[in-house]
Amino acid sequence: MKKLIFLIVIFFSFSVFADLLKTVPQKESILTGEELLVNVETLPGKNMSARFVKENSDLAITGIEPSADGKSLVVKLIALKNGEFEVPEIELSLDGKTANTASFRITSQSRTQENDMNLRDIKETAKIMEKDYTILYAAGALVLAVILFILIRYLLRKFRRSKPVPVITATPFEIAMRFLKEAREKREIGDLESFVDIVTNGLRTYMSVKSGRNYAEMTTYEIRRELKKDALFSGYGQMIADVLKTGDRFKFADEQLCDSDLDMIYSGFENIVNGIEKSGVNTNAVS
Repeated sequence: MKKLIFLIVIFFSFSVFADLLKTVPQKESILTGEELLVNVETLPGKNMSARFVKENSDLAITGIEPSADGKSLVVKLIALKNGEFEVPEIELSLDGKTANTASFRITSQSRTQENDMNLRDIKETAKIMEKDYTILYAAGALVLAVILFILIRYLLRKFRRSKPVPVITATPFEIAMRFLKEAREKREIGDLESFVDIVTNGLRTYMSVKSGRNYAEMTTYEIRRELKKDALFSGYGQMIADVLKTGDRFKFADEQLCDSDLDMIYSGFENIVNGIEKSGVNTNAVS
């Protein structure tokens, strides 16, 4: 009899929870290295993690946290390349229970203009209305959900124990290494425009997720001014400026860079990352 009840519960569980969780991205078009907030319509847990169901080299998950009102989740993503991508399903682990989000598409654009000297605020999460179900369907679903909740709660208490699950995110170092790998590949095939763009965007992105400051949205001038107040990168100010200014000469002044210039901006980015990581300084990076 107990086995029969268990099978009935599992059957109805698949029927009720087969739908993917609804995702509401902050916006559909972002800049490379810019953090995208994705609202997931499910209650948060005490122990949460998020990972892509399929391996993905175009995007990285940098964090997961409850929304401001505590009624949903916010997953943070970063685009590592330019182009139009389909964000695959994300597997969420909430206090030992798992659920997948629906996939969606976003466009990541290269940073090619630096005329805007003002930082842009993050837009509020878009609100999407739920479907209008009939009263009869809603009443039946509510009754079924209550019965399933009681049965599943009883079975979980008897047969399972929730275990804390660590948050699975990409560290600032891992994000930087992905940018460096992509830059090497572009230079090997002679795509110098993409190489320079990836190196400079990668440095801005690394600095943003490492320090918690919005370097990804700043111009080179604004970054040099902000570094005077950022103790984390104070010892690397000149090196950071050299990398970004050399990249600006190529992207905005149409100046052709020699091999030594290309070597300098790549090794500069790499040395900054290695130096910061070896120092072991605590930061406001994503945890």
